[in-house]
Amino acid sequence: MKELNLNELEIIGGNNDTYSNFCAGFTAGAIVYGAGVLANFWNPVGWGGGAAILAIEASCLINEI
Repeated sequence: MKELNLNELEIIGGNNDTYSNFCAGFTAGAIVYGAGVLANFWNPVGWGGGAAILAIEASCLINEI
């Protein structure tokens, strides 16, 4: 097994493309689904859907910063 020195450890980066692609696709779907959530906001399912969309979109927004 290869041991990494400090210089090699500093250049290690993660692949963030999968997460970014998920966020782009989710945002596109959330725009359409958001209309359904607004139509069912009187229903607790609408509250849950709104909370789920808000939580995932907040995570995507924080990741982009």
